[in-house]
Amino acid sequence: MVTFNRNLMNKVGFELINDSWLSSVTRKQCFSLSSEKFTKEHMKTIIEELNNNTFCTVKIEAGREDEVAILIELGFRLIETSLNFNKNLGVKSKGKEDRAKESSIEYIRKQERKRAVEIIKISGNSFNHSRFFRDKHIKRKVQTIIKEEWVASYFKGERGTNLIVINENERIVGFVLLCEKFNGSNTTTGIIDLIAVKSNSRGKGYGRSLIESAEFLGHKSGWTEIEIGTQTTNLPAMRLYNRCGYILDGSAYTLHYGTL
Repeated sequence: MVTFNRNLMNKVGFELINDSWLSSVTRKQCFSLSSEKFTKEHMKTIIEELNNNTFCTVKIEAGREDEVAILIELGFRLIETSLNFNKNLGVKSKGKEDRAKESSIEYIRKQERKRAVEIIKISGNSFNHSRFFRDKHIKRKVQTIIKEEWVASYFKGERGTNLIVINENERIVGFVLLCEKFNGSNTTTGIIDLIAVKSNSRGKGYGRSLIESAEFLGHKSGWTEIEIGTQTTNLPAMRLYNRCGYILDGSAYTLHYGTL
């Protein structure tokens, strides 16, 4: 196990964040590193602390390409460019409220574990643009486990505040997992943490119905805005979010070090 020198970390200006969830799923020591600014020598110092049983993620905001180049030179892999979208909820739309109350929409409680199997299967077969799926240094079996555990964690009470599903012929064909972020200004931001529709049920408006159901719930919960993220490679998701009124709010590079 890697034991980091905290004084060293503070000296070079890094914050170490232990990813206990990913560590438990992959049985490796996983963490992320963040820094407002670093040099090549700083990062070399950190890499010297790593070993073969360590997996590290670094996210760098767009505009810091020189630092991305340093990370790549030192052995990090550029995996994705992520995009963050935001929407001010504003005034409720009656049309959205009607769609959110459609019989095909269900709000799933964490205790309803019998419903989990269908939802976990959809999750395992989705998110092929995610950083874990796109990283060829992560075994396919591990990729699937991570994707399944994302939504399985909801039923364990470890991730998410609400789960909404959409049905077709009495079978679940899509879901959206929601989280909340409490802001310092006494406002709450809703986060669409995961959204997926089965491949053979896409193109029928289910993704939009799930997003509008999330917005309806957000109004009831007092959210002022909703955030959602995707990757530059996921063009269908970007088109959907634009059609639903979401505005691009930021972008970042994600890099990995190590294997899983």
